[in-house]
Amino acid sequence: MTSSTILTLLIGCSSTETNKNIVYKVGGDSIILNKYCILKMYPSQSEKNKGVIIEVNTDSSCKKKLNEITSKNIGKPLISYFDGKVISQPAIIHSALNPTHYYQPVNDETTVMEIIKAYSK
Repeated sequence: MTSSTILTLLIGCSSTETNKNIVYKVGGDSIILNKYCILKMYPSQSEKNKGVIIEVNTDSSCKKKLNEITSKNIGKPLISYFDGKVISQPAIIHSALNPTHYYQPVNDETTVMEIIKAYSK
């Protein structure tokens, strides 16, 4: 086994920085949603569910990479991070994602606002 097979595959959207970005990890794969991946992001208006609505930049490679990482990891838990911290309960992938926009649950309102602030800079 070579060292390259041991390394975690990191799929990024033009960036390798993980701080102040949402990062999805599943199996040995991960994807970083940097600012180039996002057209719009705003807090969910639901009083019951905290989170952000994310509109994906379809001109970037992010939409394709979200589809790839989820299609090859169906049945596995997807973990969402922001600033190195888990931001929601792991979600089991039931089907491949091909999003133009989606809801990202977040554990608390403070983190929602930190995410919005980080992506609006």
